[in-house]
Amino acid sequence: MADLPSKRVVAVFNASDELVDLLHWMQPISGAYEFIACRIETLKKGWVDLTEYLAEHNPHLMIFDISPPSEENWIRT
Repeated sequence: MADLPSKRVVAVFNASDELVDLLHWMQPISGAYEFIACRIETLKKGWVDLTEYLAEHNPHLMIFDISPPSEENWIRT
């Protein structure tokens, strides 16, 4: 049987710097989870290729924070 990784990778896509900071703070105390975070803006602007990002990190879980509808959150720039 294949060995399971000691930590599960959770990818969080969010617009809030505070949440990203909180996840990085939680990392050492979570024990079982490795949080990776990517700002939604970096995806919208094409600075990060989502397909490559997912292939590189191979997360077990992805959480997308969908912001309330507004021109800034829903219009592609």
